[in-house]
Amino acid sequence: MSATLLTLHGQARIEAAQPKHPRLRIVAYRGGVMRVEGFGSVVVDLAGLTLPDNVPILGDHENRLDSILGTGKAEVRGGRELVIFVNLADTPAAQQVIELLRSGIELQASVGVEPEAAKRIRPGDVVQANGGTHEAPAAGLTLVTKGVLREVSVLPLGADGTTQVSLAARAAQSGVSAMDKDVQKNEAPADPVAAERARVAEIVELAADYPVIRGRAITEGWTIEATRAALLDILRASRPRGIVTHVDSSSAGVPARDLLCGALLLHAGYAAVGEKQLGERIMQAAGDLRCRTLLDLCAASLHMAGQEPPRDRTELVRASFSTTSMPVALGDAANKLALNAYRTAPATWRSFSKIVPLQNFKEHTMVRANFGGGFTQLPAHGSLEHGTLTEETYTVRGDTYGQIFGIDRKNVIDDDLQVLAGVAEALGRAGARAVSDVLYRVLLANLDPSGTAFFSEAHANLLSGAFTLLGYDSLANAIAVMTSRTDGDGRLVDLRPRTLVVPPELEQVARALLVSRTLARYTSEGTPIQPEGNPLFEIVGLAIEPRLSAESFEGSSPKGWYLFAAAEDVPVAVGFLDAREGPIVEEVAPPADKLGVMFRGYTDFGVSLVDWRAALKSEGE
Repeated sequence: MSATLLTLHGQARIEAAQPKHPRLRIVAYRGGVMRVEGFGSVVVDLAGLTLPDNVPILGDHENRLDSILGTGKAEVRGGRELVIFVNLADTPAAQQVIELLRSGIELQASVGVEPEAAKRIRPGDVVQANGGTHEAPAAGLTLVTKGVLREVSVLPLGADGTTQVSLAARAAQSGVSAMDKDVQKNEAPADPVAAERARVAEIVELAADYPVIRGRAITEGWTIEATRAALLDILRASRPRGIVTHVDSSSAGVPARDLLCGALLLHAGYAAVGEKQLGERIMQAAGDLRCRTLLDLCAASLHMAGQEPPRDRTELVRASFSTTSMPVALGDAANKLALNAYRTAPATWRSFSKIVPLQNFKEHTMVRANFGGGFTQLPAHGSLEHGTLTEETYTVRGDTYGQIFGIDRKNVIDDDLQVLAGVAEALGRAGARAVSDVLYRVLLANLDPSGTAFFSEAHANLLSGAFTLLGYDSLANAIAVMTSRTDGDGRLVDLRPRTLVVPPELEQVARALLVSRTLARYTSEGTPIQPEGNPLFEIVGLAIEPRLSAESFEGSSPKGWYLFAAAEDVPVAVGFLDAREGPIVEEVAPPADKLGVMFRGYTDFGVSLVDWRAALKSEGE
């Protein structure tokens, strides 16, 4: 593991107004769980931390002579707290720090620890370190068991308020700083029970609106300063930079695959899709991972799997894709992007097609029940007449349509997540296009499952004669024909036209008929025969379908048009296997000569023309 800076901070205060020999006292770490960029949640075991005799103290991590503040002596107190006593040098940088602290500016400290040995703690597991018990969050935990303290920097912004940076003066007689005396007094309070009651009462008041923070602060023994800092972290959560460590509770109980999937969607710029399909809580937890690149996500997936991320980028990508979490998260993200693209793609067939479930790829026979006889008046002392029940059947058979695509390791290293997003969305649109293609090919072929012509003169649903070209009279006639439909016993079936479907060549004519509120009055031999108002205004919906006139579709025509009843009347049925509409995206093992990951996208469906009474066609000739 390479050297890692754990950014910590706390409030600074001046112990003496004019100290002769200024010193800094930094409580750098209190032994708890920290959030470190690139590593996630981290606990440093102070028992394994090597402390050099003299620790360099710098300003803002600047490795320059003019940034030297002095040197410090580090101690581990009580097995749970890292304290550094700093002798400030006579440098402009040190003088600047002294003046800032005296003026009341809150400075913070960043401690550079080089991990030499570490192990991953799986989510939910508990580890003992620094005199406390620490539970690994949903993303797992890194326990640094051995490391070296390399340097300490003073800087304006950090994110762990359990630390303290203070300016102290030496006591005149004992040589012990006033701060040290205060610490000794705090370590052995006169009445520990009263002190604990006071601590709990103040935490309850401070964190009244934050039950998670309140509970952890009380049970884990946080100081008042630590609790204030944790609450401050919540307020700082919206800052784009500078928050490297914080108390993390948002990811508790969130599955690792959902965390990674949410982080992928955030990184690709699809936060709205993630919130819609995963929920706000998961997306908030995913944002708390602070993964800024795909390589960060690769490292996070290894942490969640209890593995240490390799230093080499190529090895990092290879190792992450050999786990379950990273490929699954990519597949989940691709699924959600594909489904979102599928749902937003144009699909004119939805307005007149009923969706039905399919259990397998065999031919499914669907039944429509028809009740003959109808309700009749019940005479005095009479009895109800027996009706007749007849059944109409139709069949639907599903097939599979799909393709395969891959994400190369180069795209991951180059942080090109837009490749995944673009391919997934294209796959979703391709799935929607496949359903529309199949449905309109079936419609234009004009054959029901039995091989009989669906639109025909025998069914009286193929318009001819004077009512073929789309216009006021032909549309009014088609509406009247469908409304007058009867069953086998001559009873009205109460069909109502819902959708007029036309090719793009007839769009303007159709809009003039359905959108115009008035039609021009015309006369025959001086006698008005049409009113100014438009009786067809919004009488049915309008769908523009380019496949009706596309040359690649057999039977297409720029003049043909269709009128359909509602989808519930089943003019057309579209069956999806297991009632799952939209493409399915799955991760598959790539060939041995390919580095990266591959996915296949497919959808299973079938189309059938069903009730000829609920559909009318005009060839427009």
